[in-house]
Amino acid sequence: MNNFISKILIVFLPSFIFLEITNSFFKSIKAEPSLINNSSEFLNKKQNKSFDKLSYNSKFVESSFFIDVQKFQNSLIFLIASNLINNDKSNLELKIDSNVQKQLNDIFYAEGNVIIYLSNARLFADKVTYDKNSKKFIAEGNLRFFKGNQYFEATKLEYNLKTETGFIENIYGGLDLTNINEDLELKNKPDGEVKDIDQELTINDLKYINNASLGLVNDFEEDKSFNISKINLKIPQIKKWRFKSDKIQIEKDKLTSKQIFFTNDAFNKPQFLIRSKRFSAEIVKDKLELISRNTRIIFDDKLSIPIGRRKINDNDPFTRWGIGWDKSEKDGLYIFRSTNSRKVFEDFELKLQPYFLLQRAIKGKTNLYVEKDFSLLSEKVEQNNKFLDLFALDANLDGEINSWKFNLNSKFNSLNLERLTESNRTELSFSKSIDLNLNNKNYEFKEGKISSDKKFQNFFDTRIYSNYREKITGTFTGDQEIYLAYGLSLANRRIWDNYSYSLIYDVTQFNAKRKDFNELINLNRNMLAARYSSSYPLWSKNNINKEINSDYKYYPKIIEQGINWESNINLGHYIYSDGSTQSGITFSSGPNLTIGEFKKDYFDYLNFQVIGTYAIKDGQSPFNFDDISDALRLKLNTEFQIFGPLLFKYESFLNLDEASPDYGKLKKNQFSLEVQRRAYSLGAYYTPASQSLGIQFNIFNFDYSGLNPSF
Repeated sequence: MNNFISKILIVFLPSFIFLEITNSFFKSIKAEPSLINNSSEFLNKKQNKSFDKLSYNSKFVESSFFIDVQKFQNSLIFLIASNLINNDKSNLELKIDSNVQKQLNDIFYAEGNVIIYLSNARLFADKVTYDKNSKKFIAEGNLRFFKGNQYFEATKLEYNLKTETGFIENIYGGLDLTNINEDLELKNKPDGEVKDIDQELTINDLKYINNASLGLVNDFEEDKSFNISKINLKIPQIKKWRFKSDKIQIEKDKLTSKQIFFTNDAFNKPQFLIRSKRFSAEIVKDKLELISRNTRIIFDDKLSIPIGRRKINDNDPFTRWGIGWDKSEKDGLYIFRSTNSRKVFEDFELKLQPYFLLQRAIKGKTNLYVEKDFSLLSEKVEQNNKFLDLFALDANLDGEINSWKFNLNSKFNSLNLERLTESNRTELSFSKSIDLNLNNKNYEFKEGKISSDKKFQNFFDTRIYSNYREKITGTFTGDQEIYLAYGLSLANRRIWDNYSYSLIYDVTQFNAKRKDFNELINLNRNMLAARYSSSYPLWSKNNINKEINSDYKYYPKIIEQGINWESNINLGHYIYSDGSTQSGITFSSGPNLTIGEFKKDYFDYLNFQVIGTYAIKDGQSPFNFDDISDALRLKLNTEFQIFGPLLFKYESFLNLDEASPDYGKLKKNQFSLEVQRRAYSLGAYYTPASQSLGIQFNIFNFDYSGLNPSF
């Protein structure tokens, strides 16, 4: 989030700069040539690199501005000025229009429909004054600033170049983080690219992009349908933000506010708000450090969740305290506290999350471990806890080494060192993805092979990895475990329209349970696999509304109603070092029905999916975890609106293998109940098989042009 607020700072500051620059505009006479020469001589003597290359026109820029900047070394001004130099803004153009311009003593005035132009930026105000002696600039009355897709409005802005203090009153604005770097470039653009602010105060072309997830538990593995493994919110994932504050104070190297609000919702009344009290953004070692001393997330002005004092940066967890349930790993109920990420080894980020296993402490016993000195495959027995059995810890180390992504993720479900071999799960990986279209970004197949309006994506992925006690989630046959693995995976992914294709080669050494025998074996495996998926429309309902509007209270995007036929084909050939081989081809296919717009108060949305899976195989794996299942089954998914924002979801598998003892039974059930809104969703999830319970909410990301009035 530090990048987020730094953008706010940079949006505000251009007005400060050109306000000081434009003091000479209020004069009805040109600057004297002698003053300009003296200014140039002064700058050369100072030899300050921040302005060595900056040129100016005597008709518009008075030399006193440059002298003042050099004299006071204003750090906020230099934050912008450095951009001027690095991006070669020698052709910077400045102009002011107003009904009246005058000078009284050493105070310059512009009144009536004041417009200050800075290249492609504009500052609007009813009145602007600049005191040359006190170095105080004031803009007031219908104050508006617009540059590219960045905009704010306020009633008053006051800033003193000498003391580096000031304030902005009743500020409201919008930030587009995708274009902010381009928008804040001070390069000249054609007049036609400067937008009319008045025409922008309405929302157009609103589109859903994706979401940023916040999880309050850490139960489900990443390859399960309900992924609640992330306990953070990356604010920069949200493209558009609106913000407002009664007053922002400007101090030396710092912005502060008693209270400031942010929302991702494009419409009023916002459904989701972040409220920060005693907020500050401070420059520390040339970087912005952001602290919110009292922060709440607010849902529809009805549910408010405090998250306390926060030192905010992009990858820190958004929630501090949480509660969860995990019977299979933590004996049931637990509480956790997230901590800030820390920089280690300069380029790496370490995140720790400790747990207190409440139910294990209450019971005084655990039944998740085998007896001491017994095989890992032995039956688990009930044992008395030791003190360190009551604590657990997740540790994650991320970084980059020579453009390779490094990740070390380790989970300790007990800190008792005697149980380390059973309580720990660790994954280490180096990975790299290469865009094969990087040098030809507009590449597309023609003549109907690939739709001309869809970009063909082509990636080559490399991954070197090692796992200890990796949990393999079986979609139908049940969960398995790999006790040790290390290997190399190479893959080519291709995506276009509603189709995708992957070709994968993987070579790995495994230590895992033998099939049909309760023992561990060590073998190498070579795998060559291909995957293909498609979604073919059978029927589509014409949508009356082509874009999201304020009527969409319950859903973040336009629902494409219709029936699609979805298909997947997986082929694989496996060769093991003991001479075993297995080959298989799996077909999955079935309809996906979606009806309703989710705009009415009840039963206005239904999604129902039935996917049948049939496999043909030859040979058998020596391992239990990767033996291809040829059981015939149906995957059932449904979700539907109950009332208002309440959405029910259910997922399961139906066994259709007549030779199986579970024939006709539903397996791998998962349930969820969500509060679904335009700007966010909040839900609870439960999986009976693993007895895992969790809570998750999503903040939705939108793209649009224009801006609604202040909320």
